[in-house]
Amino acid sequence: MNELAELLSTKAQATPVDPILVQFDMGPDGSLFLDTRSGEAKLSGECSEEPETTMTLSAANFKEMLKGTLDPIKAFMGGKMQIDGNMQIAMKLATVISK
Repeated sequence: MNELAELLSTKAQATPVDPILVQFDMGPDGSLFLDTRSGEAKLSGECSEEPETTMTLSAANFKEMLKGTLDPIKAFMGGKMQIDGNMQIAMKLATVISK
């Protein structure tokens, strides 16, 4: 999980993101929350607030996306990732993840 958090943090810090609160739910491997509402990207394993968007996928698929070997759009279209909430946020975040 630490490797995934580091990869996501690096990508989120390098690319400006609109103010969002997103959950990456990896089932039994846990969750990561990305919060950019303060102007900087913050990651945590817990959040007391309801995320605007939840992306549900395996840790292995998330790692592939962060490394650039799995396109987020193809993951969604192929059923490897489910999205609950604001689809527009998910689409914007896909560009951050795939860089």
